[in-house]
Amino acid sequence: MGRFRARLDLDSLTARTNRQRTSTRGGTTKAHATLEHIDIFRSAGIDTIDHDRAVMADATAIVHELFDRINDAPGRRLRTTAWEVDHAIWQAGRALSPRRRR
Repeated sequence: MGRFRARLDLDSLTARTNRQRTSTRGGTTKAHATLEHIDIFRSAGIDTIDHDRAVMADATAIVHELFDRINDAPGRRLRTTAWEVDHAIWQAGRALSPRRRR
């Protein structure tokens, strides 16, 4: 990831790919999201795609574990989706101050 990041800045990556956005409601460009993802992972000591995949697999397993525990709670009538659990985690992460994110 380090070599990829060193070779491409936002403009060059956008020129090589497209200007699609992550959301139809004004989301950032996919190129920007990709570079931000790389920067965040590299700041956490993750510098290879294999390490990235392992971390993401762990995160997926955590979401599914939470999903199972929430839905297995006694007296629970409505089911919660894995997407809702993931989205709640995402919102909580956005609420953290930038200093606490690292």
